[in-house]
Amino acid sequence: MSGLVQGRLLQVQVGTLGELQYPALLPFDSTTPWLLIHDFDSQPLATEMCEGVALQLLGQHAVGLGKLLLFEAAPSPNFAQIKRLLAASNQSWGEQIVTARDCLKRLTELEELTHRRFTLLAEAGAADIYAYNATTSHAEPVIYLLISGLGSALSDSEPLRQLEMLCEQGPTVGIVPLLLNNSQKQADTHTPDTRKNATKGFWETVQARSTGLDMHGEQPLNIPAKLWELLRRFGLQLGLGQLCNAWTNQLLVATQKPEDSNGERDFLNIRIGLAGAIPAYFSMGEKSDVYHALIGGATRTGKTTLLNNLLINACEAYTPDELQLTLMDFKEGVSFWDYDGLGHVAQLYAPNEGEFADALSCLEQFEQQISARYTLFRTARVSRLSDYNLVAQQRLPRHMLVVDEAQSLFEGRDFKQKAAVKRILSSVAKKGAAAGLHIILSTQSFQNVELEGDVKDQFHLRIGFRHASAMGCRALMGRDNDAMLNLPRFTAIYNSHQGEEKLNRVVALDNLADFNERLDALKTKYPTTHQDVPSLASQQIEVPATAPIGKFADGNVSGEW
Repeated sequence: MSGLVQGRLLQVQVGTLGELQYPALLPFDSTTPWLLIHDFDSQPLATEMCEGVALQLLGQHAVGLGKLLLFEAAPSPNFAQIKRLLAASNQSWGEQIVTARDCLKRLTELEELTHRRFTLLAEAGAADIYAYNATTSHAEPVIYLLISGLGSALSDSEPLRQLEMLCEQGPTVGIVPLLLNNSQKQADTHTPDTRKNATKGFWETVQARSTGLDMHGEQPLNIPAKLWELLRRFGLQLGLGQLCNAWTNQLLVATQKPEDSNGERDFLNIRIGLAGAIPAYFSMGEKSDVYHALIGGATRTGKTTLLNNLLINACEAYTPDELQLTLMDFKEGVSFWDYDGLGHVAQLYAPNEGEFADALSCLEQFEQQISARYTLFRTARVSRLSDYNLVAQQRLPRHMLVVDEAQSLFEGRDFKQKAAVKRILSSVAKKGAAAGLHIILSTQSFQNVELEGDVKDQFHLRIGFRHASAMGCRALMGRDNDAMLNLPRFTAIYNSHQGEEKLNRVVALDNLADFNERLDALKTKYPTTHQDVPSLASQQIEVPATAPIGKFADGNVSGEW
């Protein structure tokens, strides 16, 4: 299943699928309302679900193009993440309506806005607000109206009429009601019959045109019966747990992220899954300020799937002349042996290929490229690979070192071997980025990976799958970040800010069903030629008079830029 299909067609996560722990996704056409029916017992789960859906819907929009209006009939501790989002973002994502009087006023304003937007659609010849926004330079924000409990004021005839109109007409013009209906409340014996009948008629009308769930009996509303049956067969477990916290953090990051105006770009921008209802990407390069990555988690949680996704997409994006790989596989070849024979692979090390001395030799050869490349950079009067390749007659490839089961670089090694590994990783982590050298270390737990603090700080990107202990979580993230403790299988925390907890993003991984076919096609297109990458020492550089001047011109080889 995919996430965002078009502006209005979505799949929202509502839980997980049994032992597989895959995200359970339901289709949602956002030109309809979203409705959750519940009783008193199922109210906490319904509230959690509605909050999660609202956050996912907001997540498909840029800041300012999605707004949430939250109204509760009575004050409560519910919707804590939404309330945090609205307060911490200084209402960039919407506002909380705290009185029935203000909510009634807002309903009238939204009714008027509905009329104005239908006029806009008619003038533009657009079917709905999503088609309109796709062609205009002045997009209209989509407004989500989340109402929990009508309360006495909203149960009068005029507010019910306005709400019914918004449910019928509003979604088409980008005003989408998200409603919670306590079915037991309707049967309250203290409610006058006239109001009770009016409210009952309202909910029956809304239910007929809404997408959602009846939480009391866990039954779908206007969702294909065969899909629901399939989800139940795979052990559907409703609930979003800590995902709401992570989605809120993601929205706050988007609020705080400055606009990128320096023209930098990432050399890798690979889709790896879904963060809520929107695609999530593995980004590495100048724009994201990410050059090295740590990937950790228990066995069979998705690490190999992620690594294969990264490698195969990177090799499809670049030729062997543009990207080289050094793959170190301490899982007896299980992880990377399939890549043998692919032209992008400069070296492939597996334990049955030789002793650990071979692994050190492999690392040393990778590290030696730094000084050789810096020498060329000085001659070209540039400070980094991207600038060098603009002026050189023969471009240099980026080179990635990928180590699976990275703890094996340290476990069982003597002091001299450990010291050599630490020195090499430190050198590449600190000085390799400008030279176009990048490291990805993957392992079950980083508790046995002896990276010094200043070295680990160079690994801005941390990707965490399910961990068995808080210590394991913190060994990866480097802070009090335990978000990986209860993750479902094939779900990861993506954090490109050195493990800062509030910047976690929860990503449900894409599967890689076509991996073998794609790899075979790559091997056919780029077979191993057994020719070495051109020697750096043999490069001849002609430096144009306009070549950019970098820090290396004065002999600084720190690699900082």
